[in-house]
Amino acid sequence: MKLTTFDAGRGPRVGLIASDGTLVPIHDVIPDAPLHMLGVIAGGDGLHARLRDLAARAKDGAKLATVKLLAPIPKPRRNVLCVGWNYSEHFAEGAAVRAQAGAPAHARAPAQAGAPAQAGAPAQKEIPEFPALFSKNPATVTGPDSPIWFPAPHSEQLDWEVELAVVIGKGGRDIAESRAMEHIFGYTCANDVSVRDVQRRHGGQWFKGKNFDSHLPMGPWIVSADELDPAALRLQTRVNGVTKQDSSTKFMVFKLPRLLREFFVMLENFTWYQQSGFRFKGERLVLYIDPWNLKGDLPPADLVLITHAHGDHYSSDDLKRIKGPKTQFVAPADVAKELSGNVKAAKPGERFDAAGVKLETVPAYNIDPARLQAHPKANNWVGYVMQLAGRTYYHAGDTDHLPELDKIKTDVAFVPIGNGGFVMTVDEAAALVKAMKPKVAVPMHYGFYPGVGVEADGERFKKAASGVEVQILKPVNPFANK
Repeated sequence: MKLTTFDAGRGPRVGLIASDGTLVPIHDVIPDAPLHMLGVIAGGDGLHARLRDLAARAKDGAKLATVKLLAPIPKPRRNVLCVGWNYSEHFAEGAAVRAQAGAPAHARAPAQAGAPAQAGAPAQKEIPEFPALFSKNPATVTGPDSPIWFPAPHSEQLDWEVELAVVIGKGGRDIAESRAMEHIFGYTCANDVSVRDVQRRHGGQWFKGKNFDSHLPMGPWIVSADELDPAALRLQTRVNGVTKQDSSTKFMVFKLPRLLREFFVMLENFTWYQQSGFRFKGERLVLYIDPWNLKGDLPPADLVLITHAHGDHYSSDDLKRIKGPKTQFVAPADVAKELSGNVKAAKPGERFDAAGVKLETVPAYNIDPARLQAHPKANNWVGYVMQLAGRTYYHAGDTDHLPELDKIKTDVAFVPIGNGGFVMTVDEAAALVKAMKPKVAVPMHYGFYPGVGVEADGERFKKAASGVEVQILKPVNPFANK
């Protein structure tokens, strides 16, 4: 079925394109149907079945020329997520432009585990290991026949790119590629309008040049996923009747299941054992952080990060179980001196690579007068900011809400919330993540150590951190403090 948003003088409504090419307002036939597209998408299988039945028999609606077609979703709830350089021809074209602009014309070295190529880097010639992701704000969205803003005097370098737009119908997180297509409601067309010189002048990021008002025309309708195979669709752009682009989705470098995994996956590679102990298992990297009371399958570590010397973070017995011939350890000096093998002593404020992972060490200590002796600043204990699989993760270690932590930019923040006199309270941790504004916050360090938080603190943190997306992980070991 084909669903569109139109205005015939009564405000935006949802219409269905009948087999004879006319438009049938769905609310006229199904009075209890939502008026707007987001409501229709969220209406579920029952409403969608009724709409498919209507599409099979509808006819003699309004002629399209008599109504104004709007973007199918005129006001998205959040930014439109986008992918740059995802067609093989476009990537080659962009590489040529970058070379002409004076970028060094050298091929990059193969990406190492945990340190992928920076997609979209100025000198890049090879297709990256991870897609280049950006977003366009809701004010860029406009209808398929609406005018777009020519941005003079800021620039006259207006450009266009035809795109397949994917409409997500079912929410989710940590979506596996094998099930990603189940989350798609349908497809529409989009024109990714760009102001090229503005795009290129801001340090390699594209946000400003891609986000002028009206610079994402979309439509004219959504074709439901059950009626369209996106694998080999012909895409064309014509400007004043002249064909400027003519390609196919079969040339997409990263296919839709992979892209959906990239957009909606943050934590699928993480295992939480208990307290602050995690494992990250990527394609070429096994990383443990503060391993304590490990259970189950334990592949040898490529890298182990230890935040401080307390026994629920530095467990020599657990380290023996995961140490392999190539394991590298990173730990504060007082822990590092007790370890053997490939060991790096770290202190706050350092940046370095370990086992192919880009790391930054940040301070972790107490400032609350009642907790000063638990984690003294003088100990130089640390938290870690890590680059893993194209995303940034922050593991706070044991810390209070320090002013210097507010500036950390991260996709995911693992923060301690134990109400037991050692680290932040639930409300203090919520204030920290509200200041940091990560994409996802994950509570840790509660419900295990005697007197340090209870299982329900995770939900309390989620409520207190309202405005920040919070994901509560299930630990391998059952909570000890109910």
